[in-house]
Amino acid sequence: ADAEGSAFLALSGDTGVLKRISFPDCKVTISKELDGKFTWMALSTEGLLLSDPGSERIMLVDPDTLKVKTEIAVPKLKRAASAPGLSWAVACDQGPFQTQKLYVVDLVKKTTSLCAIPQGQWVRGNDIGVNNPAVTPDGAYVFTQGDNRADYGIDPAPPLTDVNPGLVRFSFKDGKLRLEERDIAHSTRRGIGIFAGITISPDSKLVCLTWMPAPRSEERRVGKECRS
Repeated sequence: ADAEGSAFLALSGDTGVLKRISFPDCKVTISKELDGKFTWMALSTEGLLLSDPGSERIMLVDPDTLKVKTEIAVPKLKRAASAPGLSWAVACDQGPFQTQKLYVVDLVKKTTSLCAIPQGQWVRGNDIGVNNPAVTPDGAYVFTQGDNRADYGIDPAPPLTDVNPGLVRFSFKDGKLRLEERDIAHSTRRGIGIFAGITISPDSKLVCLTWMPAPRSEERRVGKECRS
């Protein structure tokens, strides 16, 4: 919550209760119940971003007082990400892989801009994915994740699962995204897997895309569901 490491924030997304907790004694110094059900939070230079998919909005909160500063609408919002030195955010919507959209949010002007992402330019016909954006702590890059469903002929992609997820990198400068590189994380065996998240090291030098192959029984069950 602060550069000195003297406090951190904890959020109960289903109830909207946000707490500021001192460190290292771990005492609740401020607690506030906010109007929303939140699925993600991220720090920016303008404050704490809380993603509320139900109301399709980003709530901007002062991390010191927990007072709501403003709200910004994002169509069909799923998740918004930023970095402590940025006055911008990157957000994705809740659409399916084939049509999912990526937005840049100006946290000062409180505006949302749709990003035009090139498609169909990669090997094996796989399009890039823009799911679950993550911003490096230095604010220089944005990583997103796709499901590479074309490798398996699964269309539409299985719900809540990913097939050999791909990692995509954008440069991020002055509120503009530029597509730079795409990588494919391959499993040792083909099938359905569970995507666990994109994690970036505090120095912004390493990124990890965590993916776990599903058990074969679960693989068969999900496979039948997505084809029924």
